[in-house]
Amino acid sequence: MGILNKLETAVEDYRITMMGSGLHGTVYDDAIANLVSMGLDEEDAVLELQEIYDEWVYKTQLFTN
Repeated sequence: MGILNKLETAVEDYRITMMGSGLHGTVYDDAIANLVSMGLDEEDAVLELQEIYDEWVYKTQLFTN
């Protein structure tokens, strides 16, 4: 499995968990650490998780409004 696939898998693994916790706390810190350990720099990891969270918020609002 290439690094890109590993990064995508790591991000997907945290997708559901992040939804409940928002962008803070241990889950978020663990997600950043995991992505960094796989080769993504910290700034890119933060941006990736922010994008996922923003997408989730947008989709949640579509279904609740």
